[in-house]
Amino acid sequence: MIEDNFSALIGVVGTLLGVVLGALLNRIARLGKIKVFVNEVDYSFLKRNSSGGFKSMNSITNETEKLAIRVKLDIFNSSEYSRKIMRGIKFRPFENGKELVIKMYNNEVNDITNFATQTGKLRVLNLNPKEIKSFILSVSLDKDIERIYNSKWFLTYKNTSNKEVKIKLDKSK
Repeated sequence: MIEDNFSALIGVVGTLLGVVLGALLNRIARLGKIKVFVNEVDYSFLKRNSSGGFKSMNSITNETEKLAIRVKLDIFNSSEYSRKIMRGIKFRPFENGKELVIKMYNNEVNDITNFATQTGKLRVLNLNPKEIKSFILSVSLDKDIERIYNSKWFLTYKNTSNKEVKIKLDKSK
């Protein structure tokens, strides 16, 4: 009689452990996260040319008017089942503990007119499970050029849990 009850107890415990383990593994599979792969960071110093446009320069001089930065990246959602979002993607240069917050632009064309093409701010990115997207983000700065160039560069965003994620950008050419 004790052996029968013991066998039944082992069966119940085994079933409960199986349910708990299955639920735990399912939860882990749903978690996943966004992985950001920075493929390239380009920058150029710009000065006005005689026709009013901009000309690229090799270094910062007294004539430098802009620092143009372009970041090529791939964004991957590693989750098996859940959508993931990125919000508030920003370029952040850091210098001695101080930071500037600068919105980046998505270089995909949003609107074409007779006179110009317009790109838009990248506000929210919603990724399906196991989806990867490639982007070229850009920012153009016309103040504190030398200070920003000499600082550390980061890309930041808020994830699905509303936590800020910071990615260091390597600006070496």
